[in-house]
Amino acid sequence: MDDSVNDLIMELKRLNCTSREIQSFIRPIKELSMRHIQRILQKSGFGRRRRDSLQDVIAAIHNELNGPGSLLGYRSLWHRLKRKYNLSVSRDCVMILLSVIAPEGTKVRKSRRLQRRIYLNKGPNYLWHIDGYDKLKPYGITIHGCVDG
Repeated sequence: MDDSVNDLIMELKRLNCTSREIQSFIRPIKELSMRHIQRILQKSGFGRRRRDSLQDVIAAIHNELNGPGSLLGYRSLWHRLKRKYNLSVSRDCVMILLSVIAPEGTKVRKSRRLQRRIYLNKGPNYLWHIDGYDKLKPYGITIHGCVDG
């Protein structure tokens, strides 16, 4: 009975269920405390922190570099891997992988030089750039500027 319950706990954890959800699923079969479930998971190698496989991380990085994430640095890319792909990977690992996968981009970002981009407008007054200067706002002075792109 215990082995089947342990196997069920492992399978539920592989499906990314929380300990509370696992406890509620198993309650009709066997009453287990949260601590007992956590102990079973720790003995089986499911610690608090999980690390995803390197192949999954590399595939996600390639996907981002081919799409809208081509201009991201390693910190922004690390956040995107966590949020969008639900991958758990260290920031240092993302930094190393990014320097291996895209060395040119890493070199440009390390030089800290802004690269000007070219964009085209359909004509005059089509695109306006607006900015504000807010340091004098506490004194009742607001400055805004606008320029035709």
